[in-house]
Amino acid sequence: DAWVFGAVDPSSGSSVLMEIARSLGKLVQDEGWKPQRTITFLSWDGEEYGLIGSTVYGKKHKDMLSEQAVAYLNVDVGVGGTVFGALGTPSLLDLVAGVASSVPYPNNTEGVSVMDTWNRDAYGPLGSGSDFTVFIDYLGIPSIDMYFDGP
Repeated sequence: DAWVFGAVDPSSGSSVLMEIARSLGKLVQDEGWKPQRTITFLSWDGEEYGLIGSTVYGKKHKDMLSEQAVAYLNVDVGVGGTVFGALGTPSLLDLVAGVASSVPYPNNTEGVSVMDTWNRDAYGPLGSGSDFTVFIDYLGIPSIDMYFDGP
């Protein structure tokens, strides 16, 4: 689905998705942790050609998503640099900031969190052009797009 080689878009996002699923599975297996809600992991095809996979899924599962979905988290470009960024629904800003405060910044600097390096003022509304579009624009589900970008 990538325009060129796809190492950043979408392969880094796919890698992040698999690592989150692996980590949550390990918590369930090793610690007996159970999420309070169902967590669904989805990977889309056809994003670069018109958001095809996510749009078809959103329309097909409209009723279920409208009734049960709490938020949609988009990680298309997971890692393309060292600077954390996020765009999304205003109602998710405090959640993102809280989580970013508890996540160590991945540069091996002791005591530095992702929040410490994030320009929170850059958090703004989502536009279009990625798989969150059907969830926020068509279904009205609070959505966020997170990434590491820059140098």
